[in-house]
Amino acid sequence: MSNVSGVAALSDAVLAFQFYPEYVLRGAIVGLTYGLLALGVVLVFRSSNIINFAHGEIGLFAAVIFVKLVNHWHFPYWIGFAVALAIGAAGGVIAEVVLVRRLRNAPRLMSVVATLGFGAFLGLFAAAIAGNETSAFPKPTGFPTFKVRTFFVSQPHVAIVVLSPLVMLAIGVFLRSSRTGIGVRAAAANPEAARMAGVSPARMSAIAWGLAGALSAYTALLVRPALGFAATGTTNAPGLLIRALTVAVIARMSSIPITLVAGVAVGVVESILQLNYNNGGPVEVALFLAAVTALMVQSGRRGRGVVRDNWASLQPWSALPASLTRHPLLRRLGWIMAAVGLVGAIGFGLAANNEQASVGSLLLRTAMIGLSIFLLTGLGGQLTLGQFGIASIAGACAIRFVNGPGEFASALVVGGIVGALISVLLGIPALRVRGLMLAVTTLAFAIATRSWLTSQPWMIGEGLTLEERTLFGIDLSTDRRMYWVVLVLLVVVFIAVRNISRSGFGRRLIALRDNEDQARAFTVSSVRTLLAAYGASGFIAGLGGAVFALSLTRLGVDSVKVDDSIQVTALAVLGGLGIVAGPILGALYIIGLPELPLDSLGLAATSLGWLVLLLYVPSGIAGLVAPLRNALVRYFKKTGPEAAPATNQRVLISDGADQPVQENTGVVVSAALRERAAIAAVAQDPSSVVRTVGVGEVICRINKVSKRFGGVVAVDDVSVDIIRGETLGLIGPNGAGKTTLFEIMGGFTTADSGSIEFEGRDVTKLPSNQRASAGLVRSFQDAPLFATLTVRDTVRLAHERLQPTGFWPSLVGVQAKERRVAASADDLIEMMGLQSYARKSVSDLSTGTRRITELACLIAMRPSLLLLDEPSSGIAQRETEKLGELLRSIKAHLGTTVVVIEHDISMIRSLSDRLIAMESGRIIAVGSPAAVLANAQVISSYLGGDQTAIERSG
Repeated sequence: MSNVSGVAALSDAVLAFQFYPEYVLRGAIVGLTYGLLALGVVLVFRSSNIINFAHGEIGLFAAVIFVKLVNHWHFPYWIGFAVALAIGAAGGVIAEVVLVRRLRNAPRLMSVVATLGFGAFLGLFAAAIAGNETSAFPKPTGFPTFKVRTFFVSQPHVAIVVLSPLVMLAIGVFLRSSRTGIGVRAAAANPEAARMAGVSPARMSAIAWGLAGALSAYTALLVRPALGFAATGTTNAPGLLIRALTVAVIARMSSIPITLVAGVAVGVVESILQLNYNNGGPVEVALFLAAVTALMVQSGRRGRGVVRDNWASLQPWSALPASLTRHPLLRRLGWIMAAVGLVGAIGFGLAANNEQASVGSLLLRTAMIGLSIFLLTGLGGQLTLGQFGIASIAGACAIRFVNGPGEFASALVVGGIVGALISVLLGIPALRVRGLMLAVTTLAFAIATRSWLTSQPWMIGEGLTLEERTLFGIDLSTDRRMYWVVLVLLVVVFIAVRNISRSGFGRRLIALRDNEDQARAFTVSSVRTLLAAYGASGFIAGLGGAVFALSLTRLGVDSVKVDDSIQVTALAVLGGLGIVAGPILGALYIIGLPELPLDSLGLAATSLGWLVLLLYVPSGIAGLVAPLRNALVRYFKKTGPEAAPATNQRVLISDGADQPVQENTGVVVSAALRERAAIAAVAQDPSSVVRTVGVGEVICRINKVSKRFGGVVAVDDVSVDIIRGETLGLIGPNGAGKTTLFEIMGGFTTADSGSIEFEGRDVTKLPSNQRASAGLVRSFQDAPLFATLTVRDTVRLAHERLQPTGFWPSLVGVQAKERRVAASADDLIEMMGLQSYARKSVSDLSTGTRRITELACLIAMRPSLLLLDEPSSGIAQRETEKLGELLRSIKAHLGTTVVVIEHDISMIRSLSDRLIAMESGRIIAVGSPAAVLANAQVISSYLGGDQTAIERSG
């Protein structure tokens, strides 16, 4: 009987859902503007590879000026319309020229945050200009009005129907037929090729941004009166933006036709949902679910062509020179500054009255949530805009827990757990498509949470009142007492985040941020590591949300706004993503300054101030204090004792940038590897002893592997058996498919057909990090490694294969394994002659020194099968012989099998037991080096038939 009643209830709900054709028509009309607004997002993304989060505010600002022109200064409607479009285009160009170009050497998320600041400034400036404007928004003249059943088709609706197809047609003709439009498309597809063809990518990018700004203004001018907005400076700019972002995500940030169709679909869904529900909350929920679904169905990124961000530009200062690491003041400078800050916070708490303590508590709570962003964004490179949405849900759960079965301390833990679960769920879709997609889903989540979730009666509803606020019997009803609780929690969170940042887990996060492919080759699991980071970040955000809610007498839906999530992200970046204390410094600026008596213009000035700071000092407030720290370092460097010269320093190979010292030969390392490293390796891991295996045993079998990229056949039905213990050389002209074959073997590219067996196991479907963990390790052509890690930390990261770091030991600061890994890394650094570079960032090294660092890492990983991709690339020609000696020494020590791609024929001939020659994705010769290099087809394919050229090297 219950089943029957349930089916009946569902049937009634379905039948009660209203659906009228005129609402489909209204949604389709409004959806045309959403498609054009999203087209601006797509144009910007394709030209600059970033998302412009000021896109909505650019249109808002143009609309406010338009209202002034028409309503107050009595401009004709269409003249004002044209001026507003020009203002929108100018806003887009200004954003590109002033923000994006200025930050072109910084990570892309800095440009995104800069657009957030630009949008905040435009919004506040627009509010100041609009004032208390309440007149009707101007409607387009010259268009009729009529009714379609119950739908009143107003002048803005008719204008949208008439003008939008013309705008779409004009944009299509411009992009496909005009010289400038073709240049915009070419620069977006391949900036380097466009530059070689005489097209300026910077100019084309500015044009794309200007066009996007005009589309934003067009949307604001027509959709606002169509939706019934008044002519006021406050509007639903985030709501319009999230519609555009959802449409752009559905179109994969690339397809213009899909963008326009998806815009209409979103408009129709919005109209039908508004018909059936009294508020807009379900619309925002539907947008969030659509964005998440679109990301989940998109295929993950694989292969080459990935954009790498320059995270080194956000580091406010470099590591201390080795000669100063023993100085107690400099070594403990960070803790000294933290102690000074803590003393200041304690002094403030002792002197503050209840009102001042409330502001101080707000600052500390916000800084705590900012630390969650440092963990996820500063270390992991994942931009999130939904932390206060997480915090609001965690806060509501914490209050309900206190009012129910629990008490204050347990409620804080409950809030943290809730935050961790939400953060992990939000992070899963972003794992599918790398880049800035987490920012889209988290912003959509923040908007959906604010507009629908928190207003539900089972969440916050009409408000939650805290019945009792006591901790271990201590009354916390006053803000002064609550301040001390928040301060203690902030200190605990700060220490935990600092522990993570200096641990093996922190190194894994930084490695994924700097160079994900290389990190996976170092056995780092991007999924497990990032999900753990999402969970930890969410726990901190949930903890901050719980203490935020429990600090209030009453929690309402208006207690947390969407702008709060954007603001806390901005303060974490403003303070400096390069140091743990960055969010605290940012909170002092963004939370502290507005407490001063400022009007709208004053608030706009503060937004403009932090925007200017980021433009000129991307490392944030921490970068501003860097000169003081550097001056202190220089002082102790001059006055301190001279550093003892390092003994037996050797640069084993170079590219001319690093000057070799003393014995510049790989033979020295050979002896060290034989006499020292082998003993250390066996002591750490007895299973690493080299096994004697029968001749001819196959360690890896490549069976009929093929790969196409569009119409290009990169690898064509390749089959190879790799014999254990051999060195197999791989040669061929550029484009022969060698590197693609490596990527398939290493798991960085998925083959269209065929299989890979390693150590008797089918690894075709295994991800690259699992293949590396099993012993199939690859190097990369230019040895990029990880720009912001030091040489020492990079070698320590390589130990993750055999001595992985756990999250929980990293969190609590357990150092036993860290000390063992550090000692092993230091031994390797000494053996490879890298002592003087140990504390230098990888970004400061020349190619030759990076190559030696990479080889040290490969020794630490102890692979069974090593794939070397052009190891002599970037190395001075005179050093290749020494490199060959070094590679033979490493191979002999590790007892590993090596497959090497190399264009230096003399070097690969001396290294290889067998050679394979490839051309156009196919194997054309296999055999001994002498036989393959004498093969007529190889000579013709590789060197155009010139046999003397094939013998020439160096």
